[in-house]
Amino acid sequence: MGDALESRVVRDLDSALGRGSPPGKLVALLKRSVRALAENDYKAAAVFALRAVDLAAENPVASHLLAIALDKGGPHAEALEMYERALARAPHDAQIYLNLGLLAWRMGMLPSAERLFSTAHKVRPGWLPAIVNQANTVRDQGRLDDAIELL
Repeated sequence: MGDALESRVVRDLDSALGRGSPPGKLVALLKRSVRALAENDYKAAAVFALRAVDLAAENPVASHLLAIALDKGGPHAEALEMYERALARAPHDAQIYLNLGLLAWRMGMLPSAERLFSTAHKVRPGWLPAIVNQANTVRDQGRLDDAIELL
């Protein structure tokens, strides 16, 4: 199982802040949230990301960061909602599908997690984290032959 907070994920989110040139205050809040996540300070990360969401409700990076902070620090139901919000704003972001799938998996929602990992793989063909996590959820549902086929 992967982790929504792998260093590469945080790095990718941080680099996404430079694209599209959102307003300066928004970038500052998002960068503070990224920094707090990198330091495992999930409460602070959630506070900064929530302020960013309040400032720019349509920004998918803000929603994604808030989802990750809530995913890591709870509550998971709210994290689920924020991942879905981020997906609605960035439906071609495989990382959001993967992170949402990881949360669904941890919540015991195996069929949903499997679908999310499958979608991540469709959005980003050949992406190993999506394939491996999908195979693991298939395995956890007792479908070993299907898991082997995926791998």
